[in-house]
Amino acid sequence: MTHLSLTYCDIDKEGARSLFEILIYTHSNLEELNLAGNFLRNEGTIEVLKGVSVAKNLKKIFLSDNQFDESEEVLDAIDRCF
Repeated sequence: MTHLSLTYCDIDKEGARSLFEILIYTHSNLEELNLAGNFLRNEGTIEVLKGVSVAKNLKKIFLSDNQFDESEEVLDAIDRCF
């Protein structure tokens, strides 16, 4: 299994755009992404989840402790991943 762990790396909403690009790369074999403990907040979390929704091989993502809430936009982004 190919996995990437970026826990507690101070990734914020600007870094979320780069993660989006990695996730949508059509030849990516990434199956697990751990982003726990960063500062994505709502905007960055939504950006990452946009990439998750099109990622072909991703099976697991960990987003705990990223300072996002249960806003309608975040919940909609989660729904689009299924």
